[in-house]
Amino acid sequence: MERPEHPLLSPRNFWLASLYLVLLGVLSAVLLDLNKELHLLSNEALACVLLLVVIAGGYRLFERVRNALARGTEVISVTEGENVRSATALIAFVSQGLGRTSALQAASYHANAGSLRHLWLVTTRAAEGDARQVANELKGAGWPGLQIHEFQFLDDKDSIIEAKRLVEHLRSRAMQEFAVPESGVMCDFTGLTKNAGAGMILACAPKPARLQYMVPNRVDEAGRADVTAGSRPREVFLQYMVIEER
Repeated sequence: MERPEHPLLSPRNFWLASLYLVLLGVLSAVLLDLNKELHLLSNEALACVLLLVVIAGGYRLFERVRNALARGTEVISVTEGENVRSATALIAFVSQGLGRTSALQAASYHANAGSLRHLWLVTTRAAEGDARQVANELKGAGWPGLQIHEFQFLDDKDSIIEAKRLVEHLRSRAMQEFAVPESGVMCDFTGLTKNAGAGMILACAPKPARLQYMVPNRVDEAGRADVTAGSRPREVFLQYMVIEER
């Protein structure tokens, strides 16, 4: 995944960086003249002080000025990958009806790799039976060490905020309570509603979190997924920088 260009290396910040260097040069000249008259420090000590100013203060000053001049600027990078590395913990949405198969196949993918240890199924009260069916099928597969935690319910499947908060909570629980590294926590937003999926994406976007969705191996004439043909995961890599307006 290509990393966003660093602000200090961006050509659009050339004049800002040049202005900073000019001001630093003027400040250095003034300090040298004062030191010649007052003899407060040796030339070596003064050079060290100026170097510390550049290192400790220069970067922060540049960032603050750049932020003030670039209100509302966004740098967003979105890439996808088919080669999905197995996860230790999985948070997956469970839909009602045949849509439940996406959660089943997502969990099966990571469990087959031998790494999956924790699974949280997020669903609604109306789809509780579907979540139970998914859990029973996974238990029947007999994967050793797989713990299927208590179901997590959304009161409003169309609430982006509720889905976001719940996913954030489960991610934190996986990392803090069960010591799963962040790179080992996968979130699958295939099931439920588009709003719930948006909530999961927003819960993961500000962090080095992992996201995936299931791609059907075959679709019917109407463009719907053929659940009998299975599906495969595709990982989504989000990286962005937002400079908020002040």
